[in-house]
Amino acid sequence: VAEPFNAVSAAPLIGLGVLGARRCVRATRSTAFAGVFALLTAVGLGTVALHATLTAPGQACDEVPMLLLTVALLACIVDARNPGTGGRLVIPTVLAAAAVVVWYFKFQDVYLIFIASYGAMVVAIVGILGHLALVPRADTRRELARKRVIQPLFLCGIAAYGGAGFVAWVTDMLLCDTVSAVLFGGLFLHPVWHCGAALGTWFAVFVVIAARDEHSDHPPTRLAYVAGVLPCVDHGALRVVDDDLGSATTKKADELGWPVGRDSLQRGWRAVHVALLETDESSRPP
Repeated sequence: VAEPFNAVSAAPLIGLGVLGARRCVRATRSTAFAGVFALLTAVGLGTVALHATLTAPGQACDEVPMLLLTVALLACIVDARNPGTGGRLVIPTVLAAAAVVVWYFKFQDVYLIFIASYGAMVVAIVGILGHLALVPRADTRRELARKRVIQPLFLCGIAAYGGAGFVAWVTDMLLCDTVSAVLFGGLFLHPVWHCGAALGTWFAVFVVIAARDEHSDHPPTRLAYVAGVLPCVDHGALRVVDDDLGSATTKKADELGWPVGRDSLQRGWRAVHVALLETDESSRPP
């Protein structure tokens, strides 16, 4: 095995892909989102192949699923923003995926083209999800979904993918020799990228799920936790909508629709959520 530590560090990609697909099948009844998570698992397996062999075929096993995952997620975003279009997106999505694969193998030797293609799609995804998470809604129910579910998930995704994963990847790429000279430096950064990418994708998918569901009769107003620690959209809770959106900041944390538990991460999530609501309330004109 060429790079055993980097190969093993692909475990979060594989594990979160399996957990996410299982969650989507059981809670959202959506094969499309389960398919996105299946592609995340494929990315993890491809990452193992790349770091175990450091060959061109191993690299393709890593990079092709990354491109397909972004194409699939973009298709899910289009469907979420335009409810009811899912059936009409199947053929265009398949054609786009095929075109991306052909494009990749035509220019496989030019790494910059892969980076530009993947990066452009990621920037598009972040821009659209940022709009969904940060722009207030006129409808009270949809605004609750945005503030309580979509925005927190988006901010966590940005922190994981951009603040941790992307920074680690860029540092590893540009300062590889320097970092490798530091104790454990060469072993640390690339696994951080893998973890950040896995968590960022997890949060991004559930942002899209929440954005889709905000158009339903019962928009999501709270988070659930997979394995007790991974926030996702709660599809099983009773939806309670405040008569006055502004009054939500005066309620106790236990009444804000968050799961009550002893887990420190859950308590932290609830504290951040209350702070977000209070900040938003204080910024509203009198």
